[in-house]
Amino acid sequence: AVYVDPQQRLLLKDAAEVLQEWDSRPHQVSTNMPIARERLGVIVGVGPADYVNLTTATLPISPYLITGGTISVAAGRMSYTFGLHGPSMSVDSACSSSLVAVHYGVLDLQAHHPDATLAAGVNLLLLSHRSTALQMNGMLAMDGRCKTLDASANGYVRGECSIVFLLAIVSPSMLDTPQSLPSLLILGSCVNQDGRSSSLTAPNGPAQQNVIKAALVAGNTAGGQVGVLEMHGTGT
Repeated sequence: AVYVDPQQRLLLKDAAEVLQEWDSRPHQVSTNMPIARERLGVIVGVGPADYVNLTTATLPISPYLITGGTISVAAGRMSYTFGLHGPSMSVDSACSSSLVAVHYGVLDLQAHHPDATLAAGVNLLLLSHRSTALQMNGMLAMDGRCKTLDASANGYVRGECSIVFLLAIVSPSMLDTPQSLPSLLILGSCVNQDGRSSSLTAPNGPAQQNVIKAALVAGNTAGGQVGVLEMHGTGT
């Protein structure tokens, strides 16, 4: 167990809570039937594995070093532990990893591959060298405060989190039914990339406009219907 990245440990804990809650309320799913674990997918947004660097420096080399610190195993261990046979993969797209995981989880459901998907995200900051390098690049706020879209904005702040939730396709009749579990309805999503811009890490305005427009089209939603926006700490 000591070789297992704590990011994997947190995912297992959160997934166990989600599955236990869902199994106790089978009426929550559109088919009014419990979800078969043999058809439950897993997709995880996960960042750099700082822990493997710590273990290689402090613990003897072990066969468990590979499975404990490999990014792909963040999803694979969840499928293994809970006996889930649906698509299972880890996604690292930097700061957008969790949202990209949700997007591809939705695509899998629309393709009728799994009955449902555990979409997850995890990030722990266990070593200082990445923060030091980001600070050297002038990316982090010196005062440790994130001030998105404010005139005083001077960088972003790194954070830690672990979250798991279950994606399932709901029937139209369920949209008018009060839900006893916290729920969120996803109408549409889209993913793209900035492509060529002023630098590798610089945003591209037109590309970001395009992904928002495409997400609105996917969700059959007009821009005027949007009432609240939530953004990455840098405003991108």
